[in-house]
Amino acid sequence: MNNNNMSKINDKFPESRKSFLELGKLLECEACQMLACNPHVLGRCDHTFCLSCANLHSGKPCPKCGIFSEPGICRDLKIENLLKAYLPMAKFLGIDVTNTCENDVVNNNGSSAKPVAITPSAASRSSKSSKNVMKTENFASPVQTVKKRERAVSLNESLNSTISGTPASKINKRNQKGETLLHVACLKLDIQKVKELLGLGVNTNTQDNAGWTPLHEVVSSGNEALVTLLLENGANPNIPGGYNETPLHDAVASKQTAIARLLVSYGADVNARNSRGLTPKDMYSKDDEDMKAALESSTIVHSTHSYAERTTSQIIQLFVLNPEKKSQPRLNKLARALSFKLVSTYSSQVTHVAVRLDDPSNVIKANPHFYSAVLQGHFIVDFKWIEESEKLERLTDPCLHEIDGTLSRAPSDGAPGRLNIANQLPGLFNNCFFYLNGIFSTPSKADITQWIRHGGGSVLTRSPNPECIHPGEKIPYHAAPKGLLAQCSHFILYDLNAKTQPSLKYNMSHVKTLSVDWLVACIENFLLVDPFDF
Repeated sequence: MNNNNMSKINDKFPESRKSFLELGKLLECEACQMLACNPHVLGRCDHTFCLSCANLHSGKPCPKCGIFSEPGICRDLKIENLLKAYLPMAKFLGIDVTNTCENDVVNNNGSSAKPVAITPSAASRSSKSSKNVMKTENFASPVQTVKKRERAVSLNESLNSTISGTPASKINKRNQKGETLLHVACLKLDIQKVKELLGLGVNTNTQDNAGWTPLHEVVSSGNEALVTLLLENGANPNIPGGYNETPLHDAVASKQTAIARLLVSYGADVNARNSRGLTPKDMYSKDDEDMKAALESSTIVHSTHSYAERTTSQIIQLFVLNPEKKSQPRLNKLARALSFKLVSTYSSQVTHVAVRLDDPSNVIKANPHFYSAVLQGHFIVDFKWIEESEKLERLTDPCLHEIDGTLSRAPSDGAPGRLNIANQLPGLFNNCFFYLNGIFSTPSKADITQWIRHGGGSVLTRSPNPECIHPGEKIPYHAAPKGLLAQCSHFILYDLNAKTQPSLKYNMSHVKTLSVDWLVACIENFLLVDPFDF
């Protein structure tokens, strides 16, 4: 492209060129600030890096947010597709990108590439014509194609897919049934459409209104190739759907032995219980030796995907429990400097809750939001996380300061409540029904009701009649299979400190009358603890 043509383009599309320069900044590697050729993410945050920098920081703290990464890295398909659409148009607008970068992104040969800076081409700079340079006449029609692994995509369509929201930003949009495009494609067994959606970065673990994932939709079909494709792209075989049935339950029920063996090889839990308390091992005919062998096979494929949601997939919304008024200006300043949102009102949108462990524990636990945070799987961290981040001038890994419901240091793999939500498992009080008997002081009836609902339980308006409840009709998901609550679905709660106590206390296998202290103990330990009132 000669200087005259370059000047004409600059004069004709000044706003477009300016916008593409800004877009280019968003495609830069977070580490080297160069164009993120062959883009990858570290696995526990959404920051994008070129392949060279991703390999350099794999298993180390992310240089942008400080969160420790996983040992492996994975391709950032959304940025990769955006780069495919961006590069030819950027060259046409006179933005300087090199052929090495373009070939590396478009061909995606997996080799390491040099990061390349995005800089405006000077209008006076001479440029020799090359077969790799996009000519002006190539953009006379909006249907010029960009090479893609699976199918030819028009430049106009590809740009719309990643920039304007059709379909990339709507790729996980749900219909009235809560189904995504991937659900629909799986229901139709359309493997080419599934590949196309996976290439656009669709979420493979989205649940519809009934709780079914795309993997649930295909296991009973016997389409082993489609099941394999989903599993290879991060589908979690242990997400319970309707009636708490996993894909393995479905595979066994539909006598899909090969699918069952495949699911087990990817780590499907053969002891997962559905709402009736049945495991996959309970659901096949005992004379079916092939199915028995499939369920007794070993996990042989260790997925590189992390099923737990990334901790920085959205802006951090920090809620400080019982904050000191004098520290508020300092926290506001820190929030602006480190780009997180400080909120004064607790809600389900909160992502992190900070508590001061040097405060008396009764002060922390007296705040009802603490238990709501445990039940909703928020990051609960020691206030020292904020102090350390302030000192280092970046957000450090919150896992290093994470605490659980007992105000103890959380296990190295994470607090049980947070991992439960991250792995899309039912709430702590799933399949539990509660009736609040009498008057409650501390905690209040309103607080208890909110905790039950945040834990996925149900609040009854009338006291349950044991004679009308069938034992084992619904099994609490988090009850120990051989524990005292294995068959108990209905609970009558009362306040031990109330003047009036229940005249009749049930201690039946399916109905129990317990103090609210038992409920609090369950939340603190994130499990249905054995009753201690009898």
